[in-house]
Amino acid sequence: MFTWLLLNIEFIKICISLVSILIKLCSFISFISSSIKFKKAKFMATIKQGILGGVSGKIGSVVGSSWKGIAVLRSLALSVANPRTGPQVQQRTNFTSIVKVGSDLLGAIIVPYWNRFAVKMSGYNSFCQVNMSTFADGLLVYPNNFYISVGKMASTPFSHPDIVEGATQTTLTWDTDLVGSFQDTSDIPFAVALTNKGEVLFAHELTAQRIAGSYVIVFNRTIAADDTVFVFLGFARSNYSIVSTSTLGETT
Repeated sequence: MFTWLLLNIEFIKICISLVSILIKLCSFISFISSSIKFKKAKFMATIKQGILGGVSGKIGSVVGSSWKGIAVLRSLALSVANPRTGPQVQQRTNFTSIVKVGSDLLGAIIVPYWNRFAVKMSGYNSFCQVNMSTFADGLLVYPNNFYISVGKMASTPFSHPDIVEGATQTTLTWDTDLVGSFQDTSDIPFAVALTNKGEVLFAHELTAQRIAGSYVIVFNRTIAADDTVFVFLGFARSNYSIVSTSTLGETT
């Protein structure tokens, strides 16, 4: 009887050992499998500054990048159908219009008068954001809300003759009296002439100062019968450190 008990105890010990070995073997196989998958995985992201630092590339459904010197994370865009409802098509048309105008004004207007003052975005993006709602169905229908500059210097009202078919130029006239604490007689004017279809006819800094009171701008083509032309005027310090919020010209 005693011998039989000893044999059973030994048998149980052997079974426990075998089970333990099997468990370790399964764990080892799982580890090897995971390692192989890990080595085969394609990693596209790099953490450059520790776990809370900048991330570059893709991790799962998240993409890390640097924008204007700022480390950002964004989710991957979902694959969706191309919606073409009336309001969505109109929004796309308006977006296309302001993007085209922004591209045409980039060098002459946006770089000197928007880039310096844009916050957490480019001057181009700021310009488009401010003026997006002024277009409808691809036309500039709210010119009073369109701005070629936005700043802390007080705006300067101005006027010009009605721009009609056959015109090649127009004269801008403004009051030289100083308003507010930021205007100066040496401020430099700049102007944009724009059709209601978003075509730029003039976009330049003027070779004059505020004290001059007037300036003749020359269009890049002759005005056609179906043109509706809007003229916008702004002022800036000669070093571009301060700009005014632009104004729409009144016709006389």
